[in-house]
Amino acid sequence: MKDEFLALFQNFIGYWHLYIKDTLGWKNILEIVIIVAVLAFFYQKFIRNTNSEKFVKGAIVLVFLWIGSEILVALDLTILGGFIRAIVIFVALSL
Repeated sequence: MKDEFLALFQNFIGYWHLYIKDTLGWKNILEIVIIVAVLAFFYQKFIRNTNSEKFVKGAIVLVFLWIGSEILVALDLTILGGFIRAIVIFVALSL
């Protein structure tokens, strides 16, 4: 298991620049900057210091947990990734 993870990590480190070069151009970076600016504006204008601030922060945490679960599944940690995914779905549905 340790050797497999180390090989996967070395493979990722060895080829990450090719993946980013092919998928992340200046147009994509510009789009990301625009989206972040719009979201920051709406957060500052409409959400900050209101009761919905806790809800938005919780939703952001759920999104990051979901992304983390997908990464764990991709690393063949399917039980842990599936468990975290199930918790995220359960919490999201209970909101």
